[in-house]
Amino acid sequence: KNRVFHQKTYKQCFVGSEAVDVLVSDISEKHQAITRPDAVFVGQQLMNLDLFVHVTRDHPFKDEGLFYKFTDVQQFFLNCQKLVLNLKRVGQLRRAQGRKPQFPVIIVPGLA
Repeated sequence: KNRVFHQKTYKQCFVGSEAVDVLVSDISEKHQAITRPDAVFVGQQLMNLDLFVHVTRDHPFKDEGLFYKFTDVQQFFLNCQKLVLNLKRVGQLRRAQGRKPQFPVIIVPGLA
């Protein structure tokens, strides 16, 4: 959806607080109830994987009226693959050291 801020139009973008609404309802419905701060954390992790960016690249993901746009989906999937490989390596290292892997897991639809 195109949005306007200070007489400038930002094409095909979404609002951070609306994305938090969707994350809270979708994750709570399909998995377990989460809070808005939890949803912001998930959104920031997806942003860190380059799924989307702030329209002027000035802000992290926030539960506010800030605009964000999706980036190149192919780059996102490449970053997810690298993350999965890194998490597997961490798990293998920890198992070799006799410890359980203790890292947060984010389930990304289509990758699980």
